[in-house]
Amino acid sequence: MTYKIEAIENSDIIRITYKGDVSLDDRISVIHQLCIDYKRNTQFKLLIDARLLTSAITPTEQSVFGTYIASREEFLQAKVAVIIDTAQVINNIILEKSLLLGHQIRVFNRKNEAIAWLEN
Repeated sequence: MTYKIEAIENSDIIRITYKGDVSLDDRISVIHQLCIDYKRNTQFKLLIDARLLTSAITPTEQSVFGTYIASREEFLQAKVAVIIDTAQVINNIILEKSLLLGHQIRVFNRKNEAIAWLEN
């Protein structure tokens, strides 16, 4: 499996871990699964661990994915922390679209800093 979704125990944070080549379809499946299985009455607080991700999606796919996320009402108030390795290429188009839409999203290199930001 290219991704894993799990609720962090004793927290309202949901962790998504990507591993290997994760396609646009895989990423859309994650969003769909979050909306069905993990939606609560509060905002989403997502910890996306992309350190084991080995491929980036194309700029066109990034735009499609960003537009899809923006179309989901469940993500209007989402708070998202993305953990990457310092040598990784960031999906900037997705980040830029999210920021323009008012989403709270930040990129981190350390898991503990990402979690601390989500908890505030």
